[in-house]
Amino acid sequence: MSTPDVPSVSRFFRATAVFVAALLVGIMLPLGAAQPASAATVNVDLGERCVLRVDAEYSLASGLSISPATRNLEVVLPPMLWDIGHSLSWTLTGPNGSTSSFEEDVPAGAQSFVVPIGAELFTPGQPTQGQFELKFWGFRSKCPHDNSETVTETNFVADLAIAATGPVDARIELTEDNATSSTGGDPYDAKFSYADPAFPGTVDAQWGDTISIEAPAGFWLSGPEGRWTNPQADALLQTSVEGGDWFSLSPSISSDGSTARVTLPMAPSPPSPGNEDYWIDGVGDLTIKLSENETWSSSSVSANQSLSLPTPAVQGTEPEIEGVPAVGRTLTAIPGTWEEYAYLSYQWMRDGVPIDEYWDATTATHVVGTLDAGTRLTVSVTGSNATRIPTTLTSAPTALVPASVPGQMSTPSTVMASQSATVLWSLPYADGASPITGYRVRTYTAGGLIKTQTAPATARTAVVTGLIDGTAYSFDVAAINAIGAGPASGRSAETSYVADTTAPTVRTVIPVSGSSGATLDGNVRATFSEGVIGLTATSFVLKQGTTTVAGSVTLVGEALTFDPAASLLPDRTYTATIAGLKDPSGNTMVTKTWSFITGPAPVVTATSPASGATGASQTGDVSAVLSEPIVSFTAANFTLRQGTTSVAGAVSYDAATRTARFNPTSTLPADRPFTASVFGIKDAAGNLMSTKSWVFTTGPAPTVLSSTPESAARAVAQSTDVSAIFSEAITGLNSSTFTLRQGTTPVAAGVMYDPTTRTATLDPSEQLALDTSYTATLTRIKDAAGNVLADRVWTFTTGPQPTVTTVSPAAGATGVAPGTNTAPTPVTAAFSESVTGLSSTTFTLQRGSTSIAGAVTYNATTRVATLTPSSALLGATTYTATLTGGIADTAGNPLTVKTWSFTTGNVTSVPTVVSTNPTSTSTGVALGTSTARTPITVNFSEPVSGVSTSTFTVKQGTTAVAGAVTYNSTTRVATFTPAGPLLADRTYTASVTSGIKSASGGALAAAQSWSFITGPRPTITSKSPASVATGVSRTANVTATFSEAVTGLPTTAASTTVMTIKQTVSGTATAAVVSYNATTRVATLNPSSTLLANTQYTATITSGVRDVAGNRLSPVTWNFTTGS
Repeated sequence: MSTPDVPSVSRFFRATAVFVAALLVGIMLPLGAAQPASAATVNVDLGERCVLRVDAEYSLASGLSISPATRNLEVVLPPMLWDIGHSLSWTLTGPNGSTSSFEEDVPAGAQSFVVPIGAELFTPGQPTQGQFELKFWGFRSKCPHDNSETVTETNFVADLAIAATGPVDARIELTEDNATSSTGGDPYDAKFSYADPAFPGTVDAQWGDTISIEAPAGFWLSGPEGRWTNPQADALLQTSVEGGDWFSLSPSISSDGSTARVTLPMAPSPPSPGNEDYWIDGVGDLTIKLSENETWSSSSVSANQSLSLPTPAVQGTEPEIEGVPAVGRTLTAIPGTWEEYAYLSYQWMRDGVPIDEYWDATTATHVVGTLDAGTRLTVSVTGSNATRIPTTLTSAPTALVPASVPGQMSTPSTVMASQSATVLWSLPYADGASPITGYRVRTYTAGGLIKTQTAPATARTAVVTGLIDGTAYSFDVAAINAIGAGPASGRSAETSYVADTTAPTVRTVIPVSGSSGATLDGNVRATFSEGVIGLTATSFVLKQGTTTVAGSVTLVGEALTFDPAASLLPDRTYTATIAGLKDPSGNTMVTKTWSFITGPAPVVTATSPASGATGASQTGDVSAVLSEPIVSFTAANFTLRQGTTSVAGAVSYDAATRTARFNPTSTLPADRPFTASVFGIKDAAGNLMSTKSWVFTTGPAPTVLSSTPESAARAVAQSTDVSAIFSEAITGLNSSTFTLRQGTTPVAAGVMYDPTTRTATLDPSEQLALDTSYTATLTRIKDAAGNVLADRVWTFTTGPQPTVTTVSPAAGATGVAPGTNTAPTPVTAAFSESVTGLSSTTFTLQRGSTSIAGAVTYNATTRVATLTPSSALLGATTYTATLTGGIADTAGNPLTVKTWSFTTGNVTSVPTVVSTNPTSTSTGVALGTSTARTPITVNFSEPVSGVSTSTFTVKQGTTAVAGAVTYNSTTRVATFTPAGPLLADRTYTASVTSGIKSASGGALAAAQSWSFITGPRPTITSKSPASVATGVSRTANVTATFSEAVTGLPTTAASTTVMTIKQTVSGTATAAVVSYNATTRVATLNPSSTLLANTQYTATITSGVRDVAGNRLSPVTWNFTTGS
């Protein structure tokens, strides 16, 4: 095919380079009605563009007014310099003689740059003249096409009238219209170099599509034109396109020349029969002209572009079924309306499965048969012709076909005997959708019907008695169900009883005598020359060697079946024997013996790649695992083909794993189907394996490169589209393979696919819900070779993000009350919606870099978070509150970090007591000695003054304790040191008064007092039985003697939890009573029953025991073991 001549350029641009791109469009022109128009886009890529040389100067008119307030002067470059990287320098000279210089690199693509103007150039209030000079210097450009390198210098000079008034910023523009050349040569002496323009690969399009051709930036389009030919028929398409032998594509070009839109023809009408050869592939030549403005060199380049147009399908409407769906009634297919010249074929289906039992299953009419009962019928109509894709349409199903009488049975066989006959039959082909309840057997002579009898549903034979020897009889059988009796079978051949002297023989056996590879789970069968009787336990015997095989034998007429109780052993010889059976006349058969060998023949149990696999490795081995060891394996037993071409490779066999491998000599081509075959293999028993062939397709399988929104994205816009970009071109994308769900609810949406960018887009029909999680799924998508994309599932959550609506104290607030230690000033924030994640790490308060301790709470009803400091804030201090992104709404959308500051006012702080030692209610406090007194201390919340023996006192009862008071300002601790040791077992009270004040003068809120008790604590001086004693009497009491009088124990025998006994190992408590003798200070535990022999017990006395001063006993536990 030749490319048509390119018309001359219809438009001329000053300094214009013209690029001609020949777009070769190969389009299939199938027959059929017009398809809806869609769109495809072809982007022209010019490749690399670089400047080889620039030599030009530009001058500016003088008198540009700028003011001393001007700080930035924008210089706009001409378009010819936009794509060039610059190294620039400039100098500004002011009236006072000052200069301002600067250098800067301006990257390629910049259309302007800014010159800063220093205030030092001006004398305030004195308008004057200055000069602006811009110098291009050191510009270098290296083009890959010719490896040239050029250095040029270009100066732009302008006089500036500097006035005291004028715009704040000024703008000057360099244009070609005021260009001059310092050398007197051509100011447009610039050379450009281009790589060849390129088009994308094949673009899928439809008849009637509009193809949009986008020009690169800075280029204009003209044309295109086209001509369509039929290379196979070597003739023009005549009436197929616009009624002539060729046509011109009339493009619509945008006003700026950036886009051309070419509308393809609609699909041609069907041809008349006999003229199909005229309508084959149509090929069109499309020529596009591409012109660039602002350049003054030209070159001609070309590129190819293919468009793929699908063959239309035959058009028709859905068929209907006319008639009553009942057995015996005729149904007629009404095919619907189809286009002219469409050939129609029919297929009747039963519950969606094609019917193949009836001759009329592929005609326009169908007589409902017994097999159709209990099903719903449909009919599929397929329209086709020589030039279209066939279309198959299926009707709606009929109502359920009602149950009917059973189908007609096959003609029975008979075995005649003296004065009787045995009638034998098989099941009817259909039960009419109602279970068989019995059979009707009728007997005929030449004179007609003489006898009718019935048999149960489980019967397959019936004995007719009372017959006359020598008289000819025939028989028919009909099946019966709840609807009634079905059609009678054909009559059996007339036969009479004649004395039989011929012994029955075995006609056939399965497995065949001498065969190998017999199935392990099959039955052993034999058929006889006539019906036989007399089956006993010894009539059939199967042995493996000398071992009899257990199983069950059934005999029906001429057929005997042996069902082994268990699977036969593989690769063994079995011998079957049939003996002693007779025909109805009493003739005994000749004993039949035969042998066979079991299999199984070796089979392939696994393959790699698996049969039907896609995305198979191009470099991996192909392997097959066999079911059992084999005799030999060679290269002739394993082949690999791509189509009809054999693949070269090495074959190996691993006997240990029974694995055969085929290792291709070279990498397999991508996206191709391959057929592997293993054959001609025998096991040790000689069983030959059936040929195993399987097909797989090489990869790579398509993958998802990226998705939008990203997986786990949050605060996604409600109006967002969902998209995915694939690693290669894919097929099968539609609304069932690309879905979006909110929970289990599908989201209605349109699905589109851009083959140029390989991007699938799902456009929801309505805006997505707020703060809602959505799940996108891609499934059952394949590449052009059929490789399946692994299912891709991702989730995202819509917004909006929560925001902070109000804060307190307000941002920038001053004079904020610091609060007190008991009522500190809270910091609060209200949110736009319910949030989670509030804690002391997501809501913080700082003074400079110091974190302020506090508690964080959240009121879900008001959506208000509160941070309450642990103590009063400092006065005249700035604090900063922060809410972090760890806070999110209930949908998980995080809060944007919120920070604000406020300042407290000047206040008088109030000190508080933080801790004391001894603490309030302490007991057993040390008495101290004459050289080491016991100190009493109090720790304040802040530095204080006024600590003395009058503001910090200690009393025992009403008696003041003498002592000295000191204060450590660093630790804020006041210490009372008694003049001598404290008294034993006494209650002391320490007090601090409001005479103690903070540094700012705030007095202690109120006098505070606390009490403690001195020691010593009571102890146990002796125990009985002693700790770890053994051989203890089983009737002995447990006693403990205290160091001083105690309380907390009953003075008369009673149970108590203060003193107990239990078995050490099991923990079982022993019931007992306890009494305390105040005189001897002895507590006695008397068990309520004799203790167990040789058992360890644990005795315990708790801190419930105190001395009279209230000092508690430290808990005491000890063990002992009883004797025999």
